[in-house]
Amino acid sequence: MSTVLAQQLGNGSWTTQTVTAPGLWLVYMGPYPDPDMLERKQIELRRIRNLNFEEVRSPPNLAMGLSLGRFNQQAQAEASLESLRLRGVRTARVVTIRPAADLMVIRVPAASSEVQRRLAALPLPAGKGFAACAA
Repeated sequence: MSTVLAQQLGNGSWTTQTVTAPGLWLVYMGPYPDPDMLERKQIELRRIRNLNFEEVRSPPNLAMGLSLGRFNQQAQAEASLESLRLRGVRTARVVTIRPAADLMVIRVPAASSEVQRRLAALPLPAGKGFAACAA
């Protein structure tokens, strides 16, 4: 990528920075085979005092399930699961929605219209693209 950017923009007109995008983990129950079973589980969970949960609709493989919490760190999700087990929740588990990932951010501080056009035309991995930064 560095070679392509140097060819398109010239050296010194851009910088790179690695940033960590946090992951996302759920304490999850399900998926349930039908809406009736999902409703029965919700009724059961409502009996547990101060327990918050929400229906999961996506991603599709987790639809018809229930989230008992969302967490940016797997250790937090595991700790919450252990706490829930002490309260009588037996079938929940931790699922990974998105693992933490290191991303490379390329910054072009003075991107003219022409430079923006050239950047938009670059083939990037995984369908990613360039986006304008907030002013």
